Amino acid sequence: EDVDVLMNAAWSQARPFILDAPAETEFANKHHQPTPKSYSDQRFKSREAEFLHWIDVGYNENLRKLHLDDQVRRGFVLKCLAASVYVMQMIYISLNENKAINFKKFVSTLALEAGDADTNCAVAGACLGAHLGYLALPADWIAALPNRDWLNGIIIQFINILWSDDND
Repeated sequence: EDVDVLMNAAWSQARPFILDAPAETEFANKHHQPTPKSYSDQRFKSREAEFLHWIDVGYNENLRKLHLDDQVRRGFVLKCLAASVYVMQMIYISLNENKAINFKKFVSTLALEAGDADTNCAVAGACLGAHLGYLALPADWIAALPNRDWLNGIIIQFINILWSDDND
Protein backbone atom coordinates (compact mmCIF):
# COMPACT_ATOMS: atom_id res chain seq x y z
CA GLU A 1 0.00 0.00 0.00
CA ASP A 2 2.81 2.42 0.87
CA VAL A 3 4.44 1.75 -2.50
CA ASP A 4 1.14 2.56 -4.25
CA VAL A 5 0.83 5.83 -2.33
CA LEU A 6 4.44 6.72 -3.14
CA MET A 7 4.02 5.87 -6.83
CA ASN A 8 0.82 7.92 -7.10
CA ALA A 9 2.45 10.88 -5.38
CA ALA A 10 5.52 10.62 -7.63
CA TRP A 11 3.35 10.40 -10.74
CA SER A 12 1.28 13.44 -9.78
CA GLN A 13 4.49 15.48 -9.30
CA ALA A 14 6.35 14.15 -12.35
CA ARG A 15 3.50 14.04 -14.85
CA PRO A 16 3.70 17.65 -16.06
CA PHE A 17 7.46 17.40 -16.56
CA ILE A 18 7.29 14.09 -18.39
CA LEU A 19 4.22 14.50 -20.55
CA ASP A 20 4.30 18.23 -21.19
CA ALA A 21 8.06 18.66 -21.51
CA PRO A 22 9.32 20.17 -24.76
CA ALA A 23 11.12 17.71 -27.02
CA GLU A 24 14.35 19.65 -26.74
CA THR A 25 15.62 22.29 -24.36
CA GLU A 26 18.61 24.60 -24.45
CA PHE A 27 20.26 22.59 -21.65
CA ALA A 28 19.71 19.26 -23.42
CA ASN A 29 21.03 20.65 -26.68
CA LYS A 30 24.15 21.92 -24.94
CA HIS A 31 24.96 19.04 -22.59
CA HIS A 32 23.51 15.79 -23.93
CA GLN A 33 23.63 13.72 -27.03
CA PRO A 34 20.67 14.55 -29.23
CA THR A 35 17.60 12.39 -28.83
CA PRO A 36 16.39 11.08 -32.17
CA LYS A 37 13.33 13.10 -33.14
CA SER A 38 11.87 10.00 -34.75
CA TYR A 39 11.71 8.02 -31.52
CA SER A 40 8.29 6.70 -30.80
CA ASP A 41 7.14 3.27 -29.85
CA GLN A 42 4.19 2.52 -32.07
CA ARG A 43 2.74 0.10 -29.51
CA PHE A 44 1.48 3.06 -27.49
CA LYS A 45 -1.13 5.66 -28.38
CA SER A 46 0.45 8.36 -26.23
CA ARG A 47 3.48 9.22 -24.10
CA GLU A 48 1.31 8.73 -21.04
CA ALA A 49 0.32 5.21 -22.15
CA GLU A 50 3.99 4.33 -22.68
CA PHE A 51 4.94 5.81 -19.31
CA LEU A 52 2.18 3.87 -17.52
CA HIS A 53 3.17 0.67 -19.34
CA TRP A 54 6.76 0.82 -18.05
CA ILE A 55 5.62 1.66 -14.51
CA ASP A 56 3.32 -1.37 -14.63
CA VAL A 57 6.06 -3.66 -15.96
CA GLY A 58 8.51 -2.50 -13.28
CA TYR A 59 5.89 -2.88 -10.60
CA ASN A 60 4.45 -6.28 -11.60
CA GLU A 61 6.99 -8.18 -13.68
CA ASN A 62 10.56 -9.49 -13.52
CA LEU A 63 13.71 -7.97 -15.02
CA ARG A 64 13.46 -9.97 -18.24
CA LYS A 65 10.11 -8.33 -19.04
CA LEU A 66 11.82 -4.93 -19.15
CA HIS A 67 13.65 -6.00 -22.34
CA LEU A 68 16.55 -3.75 -21.40
CA ASP A 69 18.62 -5.21 -24.24
CA ASP A 70 16.09 -4.36 -26.98
CA GLN A 71 18.05 -2.30 -29.51
CA VAL A 72 15.02 -1.43 -31.64
CA ARG A 73 12.64 0.01 -29.06
CA ARG A 74 14.92 1.70 -26.61
CA GLY A 75 13.01 4.14 -24.44
CA PHE A 76 16.01 4.26 -22.10
CA VAL A 77 14.55 6.77 -19.65
CA LEU A 78 11.30 4.87 -19.20
CA LYS A 79 13.08 1.53 -18.93
CA CYS A 80 15.41 2.99 -16.31
CA LEU A 81 12.36 4.27 -14.46
CA ALA A 82 10.84 0.78 -14.69
CA ALA A 83 14.07 -0.74 -13.36
CA SER A 84 13.94 1.65 -10.39
CA VAL A 85 10.29 0.73 -9.75
CA TYR A 86 11.30 -2.93 -9.96
CA VAL A 87 14.07 -2.51 -7.38
CA MET A 88 11.71 -0.63 -5.06
CA GLN A 89 9.33 -3.59 -5.34
CA MET A 90 12.17 -5.97 -4.51
CA ILE A 91 12.98 -3.89 -1.43
CA TYR A 92 9.32 -3.91 -0.40
CA ILE A 93 9.08 -7.69 -0.87
CA SER A 94 12.34 -8.28 1.01
CA LEU A 95 11.03 -6.26 3.95
CA ASN A 96 7.71 -8.11 4.00
CA GLU A 97 9.34 -11.54 3.71
CA ASN A 98 12.29 -10.71 5.96
CA LYS A 99 14.76 -11.63 3.21
CA ALA A 100 18.10 -10.00 2.54
CA ILE A 101 18.99 -8.48 -0.83
CA ASN A 102 22.53 -9.07 -2.04
CA PHE A 103 23.60 -5.69 -3.48
CA LYS A 104 26.41 -7.05 -5.65
CA LYS A 105 24.33 -9.90 -7.06
CA PHE A 106 21.34 -7.67 -7.82
CA VAL A 107 23.32 -4.89 -9.52
CA SER A 108 25.41 -7.43 -11.47
CA THR A 109 22.25 -9.19 -12.66
CA LEU A 110 20.79 -5.87 -13.76
CA ALA A 111 24.01 -4.96 -15.62
CA LEU A 112 23.93 -8.26 -17.50
CA GLU A 113 20.48 -7.36 -18.85
CA ALA A 114 22.36 -4.83 -21.06
CA GLY A 115 20.72 -1.78 -22.60
CA ASP A 116 21.63 1.44 -20.78
CA ALA A 117 23.23 -0.65 -18.03
CA ASP A 118 25.28 2.11 -16.41
CA THR A 119 22.24 4.32 -15.85
CA ASN A 120 19.98 1.44 -14.80
CA CYS A 121 22.56 0.23 -12.29
CA ALA A 122 23.23 3.73 -10.98
CA VAL A 123 19.54 4.30 -10.23
CA ALA A 124 18.95 0.81 -8.83
CA GLY A 125 22.19 0.99 -6.86
CA ALA A 126 21.17 4.33 -5.35
CA CYS A 127 17.81 2.89 -4.26
CA LEU A 128 19.40 -0.26 -2.89
CA GLY A 129 22.25 1.58 -1.22
CA ALA A 130 19.83 3.95 0.51
CA HIS A 131 17.84 0.96 1.78
CA LEU A 132 20.71 -1.35 2.71
CA GLY A 133 23.20 1.21 3.98
CA TYR A 134 26.89 1.76 3.37
CA LEU A 135 28.06 -1.41 5.13
CA ALA A 136 26.10 -3.58 2.69
CA LEU A 137 27.96 -2.19 -0.30
CA PRO A 138 30.60 -4.54 -1.76
CA ALA A 139 33.94 -3.68 -0.15
CA ASP A 140 35.85 -4.58 -3.31
CA TRP A 141 33.70 -2.19 -5.36
CA ILE A 142 34.25 0.62 -2.85
CA ALA A 143 38.01 -0.04 -2.82
CA ALA A 144 38.11 0.16 -6.63
CA LEU A 145 36.30 3.51 -6.85
CA PRO A 146 38.40 6.09 -8.66
CA ASN A 147 38.63 9.31 -6.63
CA ARG A 148 37.19 7.57 -3.56
CA ASP A 149 38.80 10.02 -1.11
CA TRP A 150 37.38 13.00 -2.99
CA LEU A 151 33.92 11.40 -3.06
CA ASN A 152 34.08 10.60 0.66
CA GLY A 153 34.93 14.26 1.31
CA ILE A 154 31.84 15.37 -0.62
CA ILE A 155 29.70 12.89 1.31
CA ILE A 156 31.03 14.18 4.64
CA GLN A 157 30.32 17.78 3.59
CA PHE A 158 26.77 16.79 2.63
CA ILE A 159 26.18 14.98 5.92
CA ASN A 160 27.53 17.98 7.85
CA ILE A 161 25.11 20.26 6.00
CA LEU A 162 22.21 17.93 6.79
CA TRP A 163 23.28 17.65 10.41
CA SER A 164 23.60 21.40 10.84
CA ASP A 165 20.14 21.96 9.26
CA ASP A 166 18.60 19.44 11.67
CA ASN A 167 20.16 21.17 14.67
CA ASP A 168 19.19 24.77 13.76
